[in-house]
Amino acid sequence: MNENNNETWLALEIAVSPEAAEAVEFALNSVNALGTAISFRRVNQTEALIVTGYFNEFPDDQILQDELHYALRSYDFDEEAIHSVKRQAIENTDWLAEWKKHWKPTT
Repeated sequence: MNENNNETWLALEIAVSPEAAEAVEFALNSVNALGTAISFRRVNQTEALIVTGYFNEFPDDQILQDELHYALRSYDFDEEAIHSVKRQAIENTDWLAEWKKHWKPTT
C-alpha cells in the first residue's frame, strides 16, 4: 500500500457523527486517499466515529475542506457533523500479520 516504502504513513483522522461517516470516507477518497478505515470502537451509539484516510502526502487544506463540505452537503449533513480533524504519522506495520496478535481461536 505504501508505494514509496517509507517508514511512516500520513493519516488524517476525522471524528465524525456516526451517520456522516460514509460522507467523510467519500471525501477522503475524493482527495486521493490510498485507503480508508472506520473505527467502530466507541462507548455508546452516539459517540463519534473515527474515519481515517491514509496518504503519502497530506492533501491541501483548502481542497480537503472543499471536498468535506461537498460530501457532507451531498449526504444532507452540515459541517457540525465533523467534531475534529487530526493529522499524524503512523509507523509502517505489517498489517497482514498485525491482526493475528488479537485473534483468539474459538473451540
